[in-house]
Amino acid sequence: MIFHYPSLSQRDFLIFRLRGAGLANHLFPMYRAFQKSKETGGVFLFPPMVQLKLGTFIRGEKDKRMYFNLFNPRKINELFQLKVLFSKNKFDEHSFELLKNDKDGVIIYKGIEDLSGSNKYYFFKSFNQEYKEEFINMLIARSKKRDRLFSELSSIKKDDICIHIRRGDFPVKGLKDDPFRQISDEWFIKVLGYLVREFPRKKIRIFTDDPTSLSNELLSIKNISVDSSYNAWHAILKMSAHGTIVASTSTFSLWSAFIGDQKVITNNESNLSRFINNEIQVI
Repeated sequence: MIFHYPSLSQRDFLIFRLRGAGLANHLFPMYRAFQKSKETGGVFLFPPMVQLKLGTFIRGEKDKRMYFNLFNPRKINELFQLKVLFSKNKFDEHSFELLKNDKDGVIIYKGIEDLSGSNKYYFFKSFNQEYKEEFINMLIARSKKRDRLFSELSSIKKDDICIHIRRGDFPVKGLKDDPFRQISDEWFIKVLGYLVREFPRKKIRIFTDDPTSLSNELLSIKNISVDSSYNAWHAILKMSAHGTIVASTSTFSLWSAFIGDQKVITNNESNLSRFINNEIQVI
């Protein structure tokens, strides 16, 4: 049997991890592992989501990204399957053909992108969307506080609009040719003004990792509310239930757009069409 394991941190102790990225970045190797397991008839091994880190505490971020509260614990048989990770028949995802299929083995998936391709930040364009619904349903089935999640999802209409404002440790100025950086409040205020004029009856919800950073001018706009989801996974799902997302350049926004097939509103510097095939409007 071939197993497929997304390794989310360099220091992975199978029950918990030391350090690690945010949830949205973890979902990339998880999706690739899940997709390959379906394509090859293998077994997807659910990784430990709990990660211990100090950076979010030092920076005083609201979301500490420890992820104790995302998903229910794995079952005993799932933990027992992890013994395959000590096998010598183990390769990374780019060396799948080297795996010996006549005995148990494991393929390891790391990082936010499949580096076997020629394009940096290819992201969702390398995904087979045939498995998207099954992947999302698998995560929902494992989710904590599902009753609360379903209740909150039921209040969101498809013609509602969500806005994702990424702050926290997100860089104010990114590296050259790197689109991942904060977008100014001024741009979000301009877009909100446009949306309120064009769609005066639609509900608009702000999702952010730092509500204290929102300006009074932003919060005073008509029909605006600020979300307070139970956890990051709930927030992504709730964002994806809106028909339109005003996106940051964060992968958190991109996962929402991918899951919900949303129309994406962005600025002229982000070039989000590099990563995703959704309808995009530039303002």
